[in-house]
Amino acid sequence: MVTIAVWSGVMDAPFHFDDQRTVEFNEEIRHLGNIPLFTRGLLHRGALKIGYALNYAAGEKEADGTPRAESFHLVNIILHAVNALLAFVLASLILGRSRANDVRAGRLPLAAAVALLFAVHPMHGMAVGLVASRAVVQAATFSLLSLVLLAKALVAGVSKAGKCALLAGAVVCFIIALGSKSVAVSTLGLAPLVAWMLSPDRPSPRARRLFAGAVVLALAGAGVIALAFGREVWQTSAHGPGVNLLTQAGVITRYLGLMFWPSALSVEHDVSLVSAVWSIRVLLPVVLMIALAAIGVVLLARRRLLGLCIGWFFVSLAPSSSIVPRAELMVEYRTYLAVLGFAGAAVWLLSRLAAVITDLVRGGVKVRFALSIALNVGVLAALSARTIARHEVYADPVALWADAAAKAPNRARPAFNLGTCLVRSGRYAEGLPYLQRTEEMQPQRAEVHVILAKAYTALDRLDEAAGELKRAEALMVEAPPDDPELGTSIIAGLAQEFWTLGNRYASRGQHAQAADSYGRTVVHDPDRAEAYYNLGVVLLMDRDYHGAVAAWRQGLRRHADDFEMAVELAWQLAASPDPAVRDGPAATRLAEHLVDTSQTPSAELLDLLAAAQAQAGRFDEAVANATEALRLARARGDEQLVERIRSRLETYETGRALGQGQ
Repeated sequence: MVTIAVWSGVMDAPFHFDDQRTVEFNEEIRHLGNIPLFTRGLLHRGALKIGYALNYAAGEKEADGTPRAESFHLVNIILHAVNALLAFVLASLILGRSRANDVRAGRLPLAAAVALLFAVHPMHGMAVGLVASRAVVQAATFSLLSLVLLAKALVAGVSKAGKCALLAGAVVCFIIALGSKSVAVSTLGLAPLVAWMLSPDRPSPRARRLFAGAVVLALAGAGVIALAFGREVWQTSAHGPGVNLLTQAGVITRYLGLMFWPSALSVEHDVSLVSAVWSIRVLLPVVLMIALAAIGVVLLARRRLLGLCIGWFFVSLAPSSSIVPRAELMVEYRTYLAVLGFAGAAVWLLSRLAAVITDLVRGGVKVRFALSIALNVGVLAALSARTIARHEVYADPVALWADAAAKAPNRARPAFNLGTCLVRSGRYAEGLPYLQRTEEMQPQRAEVHVILAKAYTALDRLDEAAGELKRAEALMVEAPPDDPELGTSIIAGLAQEFWTLGNRYASRGQHAQAADSYGRTVVHDPDRAEAYYNLGVVLLMDRDYHGAVAAWRQGLRRHADDFEMAVELAWQLAASPDPAVRDGPAATRLAEHLVDTSQTPSAELLDLLAAAQAQAGRFDEAVANATEALRLARARGDEQLVERIRSRLETYETGRALGQGQ
């Protein structure tokens, strides 16, 4: 209940950027019939996709089938609450085997304190607050369940058949965790730690050898799985494992700092690769991490709870923060399980602090217990307040990325995302500086130029917008993105922005620029009928009759039923001022088709048919159709149309066709 209460604020958060691609517009998860496909690809996040599909089926949706964010956030919160409960169960099992009598006696309150501190820590903002980060939370659910089943199997009094069933369940849960996110491979390292803490006080030499063998097998298995899942990452990474390890020493130090003092939380952290081993900013965190790891090993050898917490912290982070290169060097959701190790260490330290203070004031057991409770409640209250305050950031995309851009001013992604959010919300002038900053940092990203063009167009800086779009076009030819979905999105963006730009140029009377924009629109979106129509119109205004006819013919080849485009083409073929464009037979065929497909031929259509027939030399039919068109126009009371048709009828009666400006 505490977990749900503290995290309920994220229910108001919308889908953010990665959420949109992963969930909101992901057609794959909208069909439960895809679950067998997800099952076959279980180890490629199939378990996660199954969870998303079930969530989509059960959750509320918009009229167009788009899922609403609330139900997905609710599942995230529930999974996090389940993880806190599993942490409580696991902690109580481990604390129950402690050599210290007071720890065993108070194992339930201590386990509850560990679970609650884990539950409310604001470091989980990304993992719980972003739907796309559910992979981490769901993987942790099944990893913790696997470890709880393992711990249950190791507890004395369980039958042999019961142990086998529990161990089989642990293996199944581990596979599901791995199918949620590959970082669940850390379960192989956490399992020996849990087994060690639950072993007898003085393990036999044989037990020690078995434990050592289990550790070796766990490390080997983790290595094989990491290699299988990370092969593509290794091959495409711009930096090697050594550089990554040096860099991650500093990152882990920062993670620890944020766990102790979570005041600089952000969805983006400004981290640079480091390769100079003797740099002070490398040596200091490396020495600190080595020292902390060594302390953990020493304490584990003595089977101390603090040693377990330190080991848990490092093992949980190992898949994402060690030698495997990652594009994003520091991301807060990677610490999700590691926070549990921190929570255990924090509760242990608070209990030790309570003991020291009690000894100083010469208090008894009750004073120590009360002081320990007070210290834990104070820490939990402070962390809960910080977590709740962070919900305001996640509730609004602009606030989220403004916070990130302020904390990581040298990173391109927060600047780009903030600029994009501002532009999409109509705050073009505010978003422009962030997009310009992104362009300076990443001039080779085509999507940056597309969004920047959108801002320029809205601010009536049309020539600058055209320049940005043409740069994006060139980049799509020279260096298209590796992600096909991103490439498709950029092409769609180019088509839309060229279309908008063409309309703005046309409204200014800049027909040549409008024609260029419309022409590029149909290159990127050949199915946009209105672009062909508008292209023909602006070419016609510039007296490019051949170009207008070519544009409309091209459009009709894709959209044969486009009425307005067919009418414009037929009129040009029937009465263009350029004799080389006029084509009576073609105009007649097109006009007859328009008349035949209309339920009741109008005066305008009969007028068009008459002009086409006259151009084809069929004057008797032209006169008859023009006469009927004149009758319909008079019946309608349209005097201007009556006058136009009467003038054309007189021309046909003299055996002449329209043309030369008529």
